[in-house]
Amino acid sequence: YYIIKYDRDHIRLAASSANAFNNVAVPLSSAGGGTTHTLNVAFDGVNKVFRPTKDGGNFCRISRPAQLQISINGVIQKPNPTAGTPTEGFKIDAGGNIEFASAPTTAETFWGQIVAEAIATFDIADNELDNFTGDGTTTDFVLSRTVPNDASVIVTIDGVVQHPTDNQGIRAYSVYDTVLAFNGAPANGAEIQVRHIGFASPVNSDVTSFHGRVGPVTIIDSDPVVAIHSAGLGIGTVRTLDFVGAGNSIRQVGDTIEISIAGGGGGGSGVIHKETFNVTANQTVFDLANSYNTGYVDVFVNGVRLSPSDFTETSSTRITLAEPAIPGDVVDVLIHSSVVQNTII
Repeated sequence: YYIIKYDRDHIRLAASSANAFNNVAVPLSSAGGGTTHTLNVAFDGVNKVFRPTKDGGNFCRISRPAQLQISINGVIQKPNPTAGTPTEGFKIDAGGNIEFASAPTTAETFWGQIVAEAIATFDIADNELDNFTGDGTTTDFVLSRTVPNDASVIVTIDGVVQHPTDNQGIRAYSVYDTVLAFNGAPANGAEIQVRHIGFASPVNSDVTSFHGRVGPVTIIDSDPVVAIHSAGLGIGTVRTLDFVGAGNSIRQVGDTIEISIAGGGGGGSGVIHKETFNVTANQTVFDLANSYNTGYVDVFVNGVRLSPSDFTETSSTRITLAEPAIPGDVVDVLIHSSVVQNTII
């Protein structure tokens, strides 16, 4: 006999490969006779593809091999991309099944751990509507996006709502990854509609309210979005900062933001220099392009400001960290010039 996939949990038998291709199944209207056969889906040295389950048979929703860690005989297996056939380790196929490069045997010691069950993206997106037409034989339909679970879509056939499979038993349909699988093929010409009911973004949908406005709102000049602080105390919020008066300016020079404010009474200016270092090897010493006065330098590692005890002002153009920065760290050095008397920032 040949196998016809009926749905995710059932198969049918065909008398020939041509019948299997054309979905012509053998009618099992009576008990019949002959030898009883067992379909074995286990570690038997033959099967390579297995459905991942947990908690008594619940399907694990895995879309990327990095979500799964597998060990066979104490050796961590290499994850491979979904496309192609793995030559070692395993991959996750389009239906969320595990496919091994070599068929495991009954002698193997196996354990697996799901790092995360996740859909392909957590980006905000508008709700979608998929439409299909039944042909009397097709049970699987490819959706326009990955679906988290069976309850995340509303499915209708000719306007009649279908019940999803749940922990109470097998119902009209189930969903895995991007595949909608019916437990029986919808009739020829049946109108199938799938409404995704995930999170909707305000791109085309009204938001409840934003500063008294609804709909696809935008930021306007009167919206307070810039917070002003002085000595750690909040002063207020504004949308725009203007530097007015003779001699006052702000500009960007490469990675440096220069703010120049003319001082009243004694004259002078206050300038801020920012120098950024992308660390590629363990590093404690950082040589600066600009010089600083003692006490007028701040050091940040990955956006976190260091305490003065965490670094040493070695010279006017060098700082030394107490603990080395490691590859991948971003070190920012902010240099302040001393503010002249009577200048207000």
